[in-house]
Amino acid sequence: DVLFEKKGYESVTKQVTIKAGNQGVTTDYTTFLDVQMKNITPSQVDCTSPANLNSVALDDKLVLTFTRDMDKTSVINALTITPEVKISTVWQSAKELVITSSAFANSTTYTIKIDGSVAKNSQTGQLLDGDKDGTDGGVYELKFTTEAPDTKAPFIESTYPPTDGEALCTYRPVIRIAYNEKINWNSNKVNNFV
Repeated sequence: DVLFEKKGYESVTKQVTIKAGNQGVTTDYTTFLDVQMKNITPSQVDCTSPANLNSVALDDKLVLTFTRDMDKTSVINALTITPEVKISTVWQSAKELVITSSAFANSTTYTIKIDGSVAKNSQTGQLLDGDKDGTDGGVYELKFTTEAPDTKAPFIESTYPPTDGEALCTYRPVIRIAYNEKINWNSNKVNNFV
């Protein structure tokens, strides 16, 4: 009998007969025993983005990456946010949940919670280890603060050609204007340029 054990995996016991050749010599008669061990480590939130949770832009995507494929419905049912705002959730994969909202306010601290007694993974059905104590259950908590209101007007950082540059002589010349921040152009862009 061969016992296979590894932390976080279900133990497996298999029986194997070792092949032997002449006079019990095994050098020419290799015996293999392959087993599959079921991973029983409860899922956790592995990482989040953006990296800086102290100044999250209002249009940033919050991405939660889990260690295992998740039962998507159970995670959404277990998710809450305070203060309460309407959020949108999209799964990029069975491990990546993207959270956005058009209702986030500037300079506000939000707390996202996922109840580990409800959320589970889709591979073993185990509950989420939200507090990362190694056991199923526990609440996962993510706090983030949105950025302060933008009170400064955007400005042009660079242009091509430079403002004192030579005239463009090529067919279909490229004119590039780079601003210091994202510009929210209105739908009729033609009226923005003269």
